[in-house]
Amino acid sequence: MDPFFVFLIVIGILHALFCIVLFGVIFPVKAVSKKYTNYNKKNSRAVHALEELNAKYKFREIPKFSYKNTYDNETHFKNVSCVDYLTYQLAYFDGKRVSKFIEDIKYNQFMYNEYLREVEKIDCFSQWDSLMTSPKNVVRLSKYEHKLFNSLKQKPQLTMSIDITIRRTNIQGTYITKKIHTASLSEIEFLLKSISNKRGDRYLDEEIWNSLVRVERGKVSNKMRFYIFKRDGYRCKMCGRRYNVNNLEIDHIYPIAKGGRSNKDNLQTLCHKCNVKKGDSVL
Repeated sequence: MDPFFVFLIVIGILHALFCIVLFGVIFPVKAVSKKYTNYNKKNSRAVHALEELNAKYKFREIPKFSYKNTYDNETHFKNVSCVDYLTYQLAYFDGKRVSKFIEDIKYNQFMYNEYLREVEKIDCFSQWDSLMTSPKNVVRLSKYEHKLFNSLKQKPQLTMSIDITIRRTNIQGTYITKKIHTASLSEIEFLLKSISNKRGDRYLDEEIWNSLVRVERGKVSNKMRFYIFKRDGYRCKMCGRRYNVNNLEIDHIYPIAKGGRSNKDNLQTLCHKCNVKKGDSVL
């Protein structure tokens, strides 16, 4: 027999079996499920009681936080951890917002316990407003009632986490590798507490300051370094001499140790000798 003809027969048989399963099993089961579910939506006293409870309890929405950063410098990629980068974001940008959502989490946790206590008090299962028009199989009707009831229970967000991804590329932006960390709620709370523990501008937890410094230094990418060198004409801004790239360094005019940031206006080109001489002073 022609192999192609055999192939067509096999395909035909499989198609017929698929149709039998689809129209003989799946569709009828879905139709029954829809029938019993719809009846419970309209007539189940337990479902109605839960819907009233759901209307009473309004839980707070918690957005998803995630941070991503890219380094084209291998040293910065190694030095800056995901926790360092999270610390930086919380200290300078999102600390208040994240703290507010943690308060919302605590609110959800408290209210959810109250909600569950009231849900447990609902004891009118297998009671329907109109049994005259109910499906005949009461056992199955009760089964679908519990299934619908459980699906309608509120499931508020009771915790939060923050995903941090740090990518390593070359200066052209080609991906090389990455590191990922998911900070738990307890870890986020610990960082926020440590960040808030300060006297004036001084963080009492030294590791917080070290994290901020590592991230701030890491913002001077290779691409930015070459931009600053070119902008300054490959000359040291202190001694005025012109050097090749290997003898030039990037200096923070207002030092990071004194709160300086890694933006272009605060960066300048110095030779190694002048950079060592300047140190953390502001010239």
